[in-house]
Amino acid sequence: MSLRQSGEQNLEARALSEREKALYKASQIFELKVVSHFTNLNDALDVGTGSGYTAFTLTKHFKNVVSIDSDEKCLKMRRNKY
Repeated sequence: MSLRQSGEQNLEARALSEREKALYKASQIFELKVVSHFTNLNDALDVGTGSGYTAFTLTKHFKNVVSIDSDEKCLKMRRNKY
């Protein structure tokens, strides 16, 4: 691996990390501003789950959560992460 390739991978990893932080923060805001208004519900569906942060936030408040996404890359990353 060349120094250039190594540097590019490092930048990509840093960008992903910043993206992950932003997604996590968004899921916290979603929980406070949206989910808190839903009560006495058992089921939730997260369409376009992507990283899965919303789905995992929903699991704190709903008995059953189903998350779907058409992007295989997102699903693979999510499976490997959790």
